[in-house]
Amino acid sequence: RTGIHELLKVDEEIKGMLIEKRSTEEIKHVALRKGMKTLRQDAVLKALEGITTIDEVIRVTIE
Repeated sequence: RTGIHELLKVDEEIKGMLIEKRSTEEIKHVALRKGMKTLRQDAVLKALEGITTIDEVIRVTIE
């Protein structure tokens, strides 16, 4: 088994957005702009490295 991860680093901007109760989509947009990888992106990278398969990526990251 291999884990796939999505980690939100809470800096001052993200912290402010959380305090302001901004939408999940707004926070995600800012986090992605700052370099956060989604679960699917992390899984695809692992598939490209040969750690897992694209079939498995699709199976576990269905939205």
